[in-house]
Amino acid sequence: MSKAKALFTNFRMILLIIVVLLAIVAIHPVFDGGVAVRSVSLNSSAYNVGMRSPEGNVWPTQKEAITQMDTTKISNINDYDNFMKSKIPGQKIQIRTTKGLYSVDVPENGNIGLKVYNRPTNNLKRGLDISGGTRVILKPAIPENSNISDEERKSVFEITAENIEKRLNVYGLTELSVRVINDKPAILGGMPTYISVEIAGADEEEVIGLLSSQGKFEATIKNQTVFLGGERDITYICKTADCSGIDPYKPCGTLSDGSGNTMCRFRFSIALSSVAAQRFASITSEIDEITDENGQKRLTDNINFYLDEKLTDSLTIDGSLKGKVSTNIEISGSGVGKDEQEATKDALKRMREMQSVLISGSLPYKLTIVNTNLVSPTLGSNFLKNVLFVGSIAILIVALLIFIRYRVIAVVIPIILTLVFEIILLLGMTSILGATLDIAAIAGIIITIGTGTNDQIVMIDEILKNRNKKVSESSSFLGSLKNAFFVIFSAYAVIVVAMIPLLWSGAGLLKGFAITTIIGATMGVLITRPAFAKVIEILLE
Repeated sequence: MSKAKALFTNFRMILLIIVVLLAIVAIHPVFDGGVAVRSVSLNSSAYNVGMRSPEGNVWPTQKEAITQMDTTKISNINDYDNFMKSKIPGQKIQIRTTKGLYSVDVPENGNIGLKVYNRPTNNLKRGLDISGGTRVILKPAIPENSNISDEERKSVFEITAENIEKRLNVYGLTELSVRVINDKPAILGGMPTYISVEIAGADEEEVIGLLSSQGKFEATIKNQTVFLGGERDITYICKTADCSGIDPYKPCGTLSDGSGNTMCRFRFSIALSSVAAQRFASITSEIDEITDENGQKRLTDNINFYLDEKLTDSLTIDGSLKGKVSTNIEISGSGVGKDEQEATKDALKRMREMQSVLISGSLPYKLTIVNTNLVSPTLGSNFLKNVLFVGSIAILIVALLIFIRYRVIAVVIPIILTLVFEIILLLGMTSILGATLDIAAIAGIIITIGTGTNDQIVMIDEILKNRNKKVSESSSFLGSLKNAFFVIFSAYAVIVVAMIPLLWSGAGLLKGFAITTIIGATMGVLITRPAFAKVIEILLE
């Protein structure tokens, strides 16, 4: 009892227990079932009733989760898929989520616009290697003979990364990471070289296509620029159902080219800046006005929309807008497919592409896709299960070897518990920082476990070696700890120095490994190692 009291009243042990409890709270294990909403498509049935894509900075367990559809309890993705397969177009379904109740109509194509996945059981953000998705490495096509300064080059990469994120957000994609990768640390004069884009979930072919385009949007009248894409000329873009989507006044119809394909038109409203509106008024004031065959007055010249220097649409200008400073403009276009359903899907896809370009503006340079890495969610899930299984076996083997080495069970138990605590602390800190748990990070956890075990063995060996000498108990123990922690801190310093270059090497793909290793080693030498030393001191008295 006296040993237990001494153990749990020691400051180092109290600190360890408090930090471990805080780490568990940060990890926030959840055992409720359901499917979490990954994204909500614009102008879909779910979007029109108020469901929205989660914010990018929300913790995984706080994302909106579907728990029931009609009277069917939804526990996993299979329950959701089976329920949706049983519904026919025109039916109304009740969706109960952690944030409310929605009544959604099933459209003709049966897709209500939701992308879902099994509800996260904790706040650990899984990387693409585990959850599945797409990783794209991009490089702006800056001409080699371009004489831009280092500061201008940094600005190009930062603006490009920001615009890419804006574009992808238009698609409702919030589980994404866009970052600039330097060729070496900034303190060593590193310069931006690549842009990494990671998108969680299934493969997004249309997004990859969008990433590879410069996205230069231009509206012209009589070959004069009226406005460009971006915040300078466009102050607002409508993305709600009342002012964007398939044009209700121009129904889908069969093309007259004999192909038998169907064409559907989309439209959405935008608001121009005062400067762009004045530019529109100045150009249109010099254009003649005529009356068409329907008796409607219009201008003789159209307003033309270009995307990456390709004409996407040409619209007539109402006569009432001649010389008028109008800040409200309607953008339109079309999509083509074999039938109305396919044409509608193509039209909405093109609308989102144009909206994304108008929001972000054109990129400073066209992007070149250096590498694309697609990861299957199934492969990642199996990998995680295998890691947990092999890791458990490894811990048991370590425990057995330590028992064979010291023949004292009282030494084995603290070592194993310390390893478990270190893993909890590391995962808790990962949750707090919002870091991603991928294969590289898991490798860092394994390194942390290995170095932790090594440090503990060093302490035990030093204590037992000095206890065999003819010195007092207190001086023996203090001398042992001094020798042990000299070795531990020396090894810690070497690890940190070795990990720093990995933060930038390998196009930044080893960053998770470096960060996890540094965090694990730091928490070990500051929290778990001192607590373990006190445990051994008490147990070996």
